[in-house]
Amino acid sequence: MNKKVLIIIVFAVLGAVTAWYTKAPSAGELPQKPPVGDINPVVTVDWLAENLGAANLRVIYVGTGSGAKFSFWKGHIPGSIFIDANDIMESPGAKGTAGIVASKKKFEKVMGENGISNDDAVVVYGKYSGEWDAAWAARVWWTLKYYGHKKAGFLDGGIEAWKSKGIKLTGGGSPDLTPVTYTASAPDGSLRATGDYVLANLNNPKNVVILDNREKDEWEGKAKFGSERGGRIPGAVFVNWKEVMNPNGTFKSKAELQSIYKTKGVTPDKEIIIYCQGGIRVAHTLLALKEILGYTNVKNYDGSWDEWANTKKPDGTYKYPVEK
Repeated sequence: MNKKVLIIIVFAVLGAVTAWYTKAPSAGELPQKPPVGDINPVVTVDWLAENLGAANLRVIYVGTGSGAKFSFWKGHIPGSIFIDANDIMESPGAKGTAGIVASKKKFEKVMGENGISNDDAVVVYGKYSGEWDAAWAARVWWTLKYYGHKKAGFLDGGIEAWKSKGIKLTGGGSPDLTPVTYTASAPDGSLRATGDYVLANLNNPKNVVILDNREKDEWEGKAKFGSERGGRIPGAVFVNWKEVMNPNGTFKSKAELQSIYKTKGVTPDKEIIIYCQGGIRVAHTLLALKEILGYTNVKNYDGSWDEWANTKKPDGTYKYPVEK
């Protein structure tokens, strides 16, 4: 088969896929509805479908890299825009600081360029079938809350839940965007922990729980994800971040979540500091603890293992202790 014929076949297949998805209305064809008021931190598909087209509703498909952009192009909730979650990290890919949240200035730039206003109701979602897909969407939700965005919701179950309801998608790129000026609030320090803050609370088990929500092989020090050291933060307890989800990507019931965490001593009377590799999976766990279970003091250590395992003192020795 020559190259020209192969190209024709590829475009024909893509055209057929796009034709099916674009039976759903595009952003400009959505029926205009009155603005929505406050939204729940965890949004259901039924709520989103009912309010799609509201004047102040912005729906964000979250992913990372070219594969996620292609998935968005193949099919997304009508009216959605695409944002790469790495765009709201300060220095993605830089060892030791890869997970650090974007500066206020950088966050404002990304929001403004994507036409998101301070008063908009924002719902984030993505495909939740991949390794960290739900966590990336939650990380954008957490960043919105960290910078004081009042109306921010996370779509329970993601795009898979949307399709399971029989609601079709639309294909193609993001709709035309009109840039706006976005002004973030001062960072909410109650939602974030630094490495030094964690270090100062290592010997405070009566008041603070350090929660490791990575995979078991990371906890055991077998998988390092490029870090110079494997292991865990001393005294941390382990609950895999995926334990809070049903097989279809939705959150488990409140009673099930309470049982999961209570057995590990992760209780609402304590301050909970969560870490993973770069503060991504943390955001999903924080959402469960803070917004579903009502824990009042939960922090994302966004530097996480990437910072903890790699940071050194001026004399070349490691700054933070490791346990295996």
